[in-house]
Amino acid sequence: MSESEYWNPQIETTPLKQLKEIQLKKIKYLTQYAYHNSQWYHKLYKEANIKPEDIKTLEDFKKVPYYRKDNIRDETTKTGDPFAGILTVPLERLISIHPSTGTTGIPTFMPYTSEDLKTMSDVALRNLWMMKLRPGMKMIANPMNWHWFAAAYNMGFQRLNLSWGINACIPHPVTAPHMYNAIVRLKPDFGVIVLDLMLGLNDLCQRLNVEPKNVFSSLKYVFDGMGEPVTPELRKTLIDLWGLEDLWDAGGVGDGLLPVADCYAHLGQHVWDDYYYIELIDMETEELLGPEERGEYLVTNLFVLGHPYVRFATEDFAYMSEKECDCGRTHLRLRVFSRTGWVFDVGGRKINPYDVRLVLEKFPETREGSFTMIKSKGKMDKLKIKAAYDQKITKDLDDLTRRVKEGFKKELGVDSEIEWATWEEIPKIFHKIQRITDLSKE
Repeated sequence: MSESEYWNPQIETTPLKQLKEIQLKKIKYLTQYAYHNSQWYHKLYKEANIKPEDIKTLEDFKKVPYYRKDNIRDETTKTGDPFAGILTVPLERLISIHPSTGTTGIPTFMPYTSEDLKTMSDVALRNLWMMKLRPGMKMIANPMNWHWFAAAYNMGFQRLNLSWGINACIPHPVTAPHMYNAIVRLKPDFGVIVLDLMLGLNDLCQRLNVEPKNVFSSLKYVFDGMGEPVTPELRKTLIDLWGLEDLWDAGGVGDGLLPVADCYAHLGQHVWDDYYYIELIDMETEELLGPEERGEYLVTNLFVLGHPYVRFATEDFAYMSEKECDCGRTHLRLRVFSRTGWVFDVGGRKINPYDVRLVLEKFPETREGSFTMIKSKGKMDKLKIKAAYDQKITKDLDDLTRRVKEGFKKELGVDSEIEWATWEEIPKIFHKIQRITDLSKE
């Protein structure tokens, strides 16, 4: 019997209409549960004059107020409660608590009960199977045990019965020599490596004058992304450099406990509709948008009950589609571009880091897309970036500058200023490139 493409074939190929029915049933229960067991939601719904029994359809669910991280932060500051009144269980029921990375401000906390974590590992297993991790394989990872993401996946790894797993280093480019040494000596099949650590390994290989595809030849697949979306061109670049069979773009959002990943079709990251409900809103008007549009996405976690997430606004700018994927999965797909706060006006045009990456990747010297955008005071008439380039293949920096500026003008319609730097000089926030350097408040 041939191996199944799916971890759970029945649910992963369930028709969309049936998935909507599952979502509505769970939403009805969740709104009742949150209203009666969480101070946060009881107050939020009461102020909006909404009662759980008002929610009879998915259309009715749109009446429920959504909220953002700053609302949680404000409530925490006011009350001193680190969970802002959202918890529905005593602290003794929590088995682990994880901070966010703090990309948009003071970190918030994401706790697990044992029941919630077990279900999260089910979500992780669907993703891992989709990314072709199989029992008996040898995996190497950059462990992030402090992170909500790792807690779910670590349990998934254990349940998958791997041959062995290697915890090589922390997910930061500074530990590239440790990861390099472990891959070369232990020869794993599958890598869990954040994007910026992969870029750090590329930089290390350049300095050692070796080719990644030669020294990392044992690796078939890499589970990548994790906070930094992988563009189609960058995927091709990394697959070519490392000699991989495929590279997966995985990520998600902490407040919402949503881990997502793409499949071999690479048409966006799958969201499991029996576990989550996703909506899209316009970033300026905050009106609800439909599938095949772009905006900020909201997440409702349909199974986490210790610390419910009901219509949490993620501050992520994304595209979503409900069309059946080429892989046969019927569940919604997301393609996240950037944080909503990273979209700003340059010469009358809305520019975000994803747009800049798509231009830089067109040039061999900057195809890894390592840069930070400079946000200055007042009106910005030019796009300003600090970017790294491949010094090994760059013959004329002035010519590269001219070509990149022409690229920005042609593709984005904006003039630009470029400050060139080494890869090490590009600012980073732990394991992520700091895509925005904000000078507007200085």
